[in-house]
Amino acid sequence: MSRLMVVIGFLLTALALAGYAFALYMVSTKFRGSTPIAVAPVEVAEAPAASPGVELFQTKTCFTCHGADGKTPILPEYPKIAGQNADYVLQQMRDIKGSARSNGQSVAMTGVMHLVSDEELVILADYIAGLPPDDTGLGTDPDSEGAGLFMTKTCFTCHGADGKTPLLSEYPKIAGQNAKYILQQAKDIKSGARDNGQTAAMKGVMHLVSDEELEILAEYISGSTLGDDTDAGGTPGTGTDAAAELPPGEELFKTKTCFTCHGADGAHPLLPEYPEIAGQNAQYVLQQTRDIKSGARSNGQTAAMKGVMHLVSDQELEILAEYIASLPPNTDVAGADPESEGANLFMTKTCFTCHGADGKTPLLPEYPKIAGHNMEYALQQIMDIKSGARDNGQTAAMKGVMHLVDDNEIRILAEYLATMEP
Repeated sequence: MSRLMVVIGFLLTALALAGYAFALYMVSTKFRGSTPIAVAPVEVAEAPAASPGVELFQTKTCFTCHGADGKTPILPEYPKIAGQNADYVLQQMRDIKGSARSNGQSVAMTGVMHLVSDEELVILADYIAGLPPDDTGLGTDPDSEGAGLFMTKTCFTCHGADGKTPLLSEYPKIAGQNAKYILQQAKDIKSGARDNGQTAAMKGVMHLVSDEELEILAEYISGSTLGDDTDAGGTPGTGTDAAAELPPGEELFKTKTCFTCHGADGAHPLLPEYPEIAGQNAQYVLQQTRDIKSGARSNGQTAAMKGVMHLVSDQELEILAEYIASLPPNTDVAGADPESEGANLFMTKTCFTCHGADGKTPLLPEYPKIAGHNMEYALQQIMDIKSGARDNGQTAAMKGVMHLVDDNEIRILAEYLATMEP
């Protein structure tokens, strides 16, 4: 009996092995030389493309002043905008673009608004409204003088009891806003320097609020203090104490936000329409910054710079000019072709006479080094000098020969300058 069981087990094993071998044979003969089995491709998820709002917030340089998150602005005089009402944001941007609003720091924004279409403004407004807001609320003490003024001066009527549920979508959320920004806007609405949009409603009660009460309200609304850098006139950093303790050039370059547009090294500006300033002649830099501050030079992108120049004293301008002149220039250029049409024009149109044969040894220290300039910046400046849009400083000397240079030659020259080693 046991011998029979062994034989049966052996037979079953043999049958199993034969079945397995037959299956292998069938698979190999069925598919040998035939079309391979179609295998569904594995779908690899692509990285999500940046939304139009995200891209515009970066490319239109909104982040430069307001922070990448929209709530960490570069100066306390600039507003936090993350989470703000879309209708309010849209109206303010349109008014700044159209010059209906030109108070305070808005002039810095005016300089780039021509680069933003009306459709892009709508996209930006919606994107900004969707950003997570600063969670700072109104002052926490309901019995404080600020809390009392917020009610008795009827601020809550339009902006909500919490400062972030305004009566109309065209009104701003104000809770947690920068105290210095609030103070400046309130004073400007009171004085009439800002009169756009819905400000007329606020203007009607502002005669009932003293300057001292405005400061108390600003601190309550922001949930913070104005700080110690506001002088008697309410302008930050321009009092005598600030002037007596001037920081070195490097610190001024940061605190006065020069790096924002020109790059941390002064050699890699944010936009190609902005100049590379590292290594520029100190006297030229000083003259241009003074002229932009006074309004003697107002062409091109200078409007963006004009908005912060009231924060920089004449003594600080001198320190900044010396610091900028000491910075190493950007040497990452293609290299000029001495046989090119641009090189020929540089000589025949007498550019070398004032700027040097190499573009970096000008005849006078009040003349700029132009070798290695951004093509777009050089093009704009030459065109503006030719048209008269820029007529400050030593430009009169250049203006006298510009009728000899046509627009196509100007472009060729600008392209050539960009290849010269600074």
